[in-house]
Amino acid sequence: MKRNFKKILLVDDDHIMKFISDRLMKITGFAEEIIAVIDGHEAREYLRKSLTADKPELPDLILLDLHMNIMTGWEFLDWYKSWTSSLRNYPPVYILSSTINEEDSKKASAYKQVSGLITKPITQENLNKMLAKHLN
Repeated sequence: MKRNFKKILLVDDDHIMKFISDRLMKITGFAEEIIAVIDGHEAREYLRKSLTADKPELPDLILLDLHMNIMTGWEFLDWYKSWTSSLRNYPPVYILSSTINEEDSKKASAYKQVSGLITKPITQENLNKMLAKHLN
C-alpha cells in the first residue's frame, strides 16, 4: 500500500515556514517530490503547465497559505474552483494559516476543493492525518 504522496504543491511566501514544512515532509517521507512556489499566481501557472504538458501530472495535494502578495490564497481558491469545474479529478487543498479564525473556516467550507485547515507550522500529526484521509 502506498504510504506517501508522489508530489505536493506547497504555496507559501513565508520562506521560514516553507523551509520548515519542506524539511518535515522530506524527513517523514510524506512526499517523494515537493514543489514550492511563493504565491497563488505561481501555483496557478504551475498547475496550468502541469495539465498541458506532454505527460500531464498534477500534484496529489496542495498546501496553500492564505495571506500572500501578488495572488492571495483566497484569490487562488476562486480561480481553482473555476479551473477544476471541468476536471473529474483534482488535487485536494489544505489551507495553511498562522491563525485560523471562524470566518476563515466558514469561507473555506464554501469550497468543495478544500479538505481541511491547518494551523502553521505543519506538524507530523497533520501530515499523518492527511495521509490517513487520502491514501488509506
